[in-house]
Amino acid sequence: MKQVIMKVNTYHDKALKIGDVVDVSEEVAVRWETNGIAEIVEETEEVAIEDMSAKELFALCKARKIELEKTEVNGKSEAEKKAYLLSMLKVEAE
Repeated sequence: MKQVIMKVNTYHDKALKIGDVVDVSEEVAVRWETNGIAEIVEETEEVAIEDMSAKELFALCKARKIELEKTEVNGKSEAEKKAYLLSMLKVEAE
């Protein structure tokens, strides 16, 4: 079994949304990653959150069930979204 984070909405035994983290077979995980459907979560991989894109930060916030203000994300520039999402993740860590 491999853990993946969803990049798109799809259905696999149940409805899956962007940012959901699910366990799937290794075969499914590789196929989904190859086709851009999901990203395999590597247990040893550590990526600094500052290096993530706004889309990746949004998925991380969603996976951690952090409530976000839509007005702080919708219609904002990539840099503004990233700053807001980083601040929400740092608040959650404290």
